[in-house]
Amino acid sequence: MDTNVKPKVSVLMPVYNAAAYLREAMDSILSQTFTDFEFLIINDGSTDASEEIIKSYGDTRIFYTKNAGNLGLVATLNLGINLSQGEYIARMDADDISLSERFARQVNFMHAHPEVGACGTTFQFFGDSDHIVFHPSDYKQCFTLLSVNSSLGHPTTMIRKEILTRYDIRYEKEYHYAADYAFWIRISRVSCISSLPDTLLLYRWHSANMSKTDPSRVMAQIKARILWHELVLGGSISEFQKAYLAWNFRDRATFQAGKELLATVLESPLVDKDYFGQLAVTEWELKFIDYAGLWGLIKCFQQTNFRKRSRATAIGLIAHYLGRYGVKFKR
Repeated sequence: MDTNVKPKVSVLMPVYNAAAYLREAMDSILSQTFTDFEFLIINDGSTDASEEIIKSYGDTRIFYTKNAGNLGLVATLNLGINLSQGEYIARMDADDISLSERFARQVNFMHAHPEVGACGTTFQFFGDSDHIVFHPSDYKQCFTLLSVNSSLGHPTTMIRKEILTRYDIRYEKEYHYAADYAFWIRISRVSCISSLPDTLLLYRWHSANMSKTDPSRVMAQIKARILWHELVLGGSISEFQKAYLAWNFRDRATFQAGKELLATVLESPLVDKDYFGQLAVTEWELKFIDYAGLWGLIKCFQQTNFRKRSRATAIGLIAHYLGRYGVKFKR
């Protein structure tokens, strides 16, 4: 690789004991129709044959380095950001497969939309699942989805490096398993984010994937949800509001704080009000009915202005209440 000529894209791929799938991942990158990239491969202390596999390739676009030991994903990704020379940084995991048009499609989109700081794509699981995951392409909806979950598939993303440099944005260790989720939140506050509707990556799903119900992962996601709300509202939120966002539904005061929080967010010009209502207001209604029963159902009906953004209908809320309290219908 000519070090005097900077590539358009820096492909950032951490590797840790990925020998079983590494060749497939590397081949999918090296066979991209878009070829102006450097391929940064960082070995994070692997103890299997990963290094031998990487070194068996002679492609001059590959830049290989290894950590002194296992530093973890967050530290390795930040090292890769610092090493990258490209205008864009494309993420890649060592056990996934990028389809051949991925970089070409994303570079064209980023070039045509300079307001976008990060762009993901639709992706499909393979291995133990074949589920397809879509995220919104609309900027406002993509940002709004961050109120409840990550709105970009991490290994599908292409990121504008200038945004990371100008605002000193990096992955944060304190968010641990949700470091990518917090990363998108930081980027989304200074630029637009979006996701292409095309399926451009195959995401390997196997027994090593962490359960979505793992307590450490759940707590990290909750912490990121709190970060999103604090950034949107321009300051810290109350302990009752944090308890609500953590699904710690202790009493009516918590639900009242949650409702007030959601109502305030609905006033923000940053969010898609209807989409946020479907994501968050509906959740508040259903959980409130679960907690407060018939009284909660009646209170939900009284929240006319609050409810108009919700996907749930009056019939839907009644059906949820009846189902929650074991009322069964005869055919």
